[in-house]
Amino acid sequence: MQSKYGFRFTPIALRDIDEALSYIAETLANVQAAEKLFHDIEKAIDTVCEFPFSSADCKIGGRFSFVKSL
Repeated sequence: MQSKYGFRFTPIALRDIDEALSYIAETLANVQAAEKLFHDIEKAIDTVCEFPFSSADCKIGGRFSFVKSL
């Protein structure tokens, strides 16, 4: 189902995600874990977009959600 809410990452969040995925995939040589984390991030985005008031308010006009992986 298409949500009426969208999302966008802060530049810092994008950098952090990229660094985490690269570290897991390249330094730890665990591509499967990096893919799982990416999938978990996508799931968290879908949940926040579908149910935005179930996530914490970050006080700058948006919401955030923790992603648990591995």
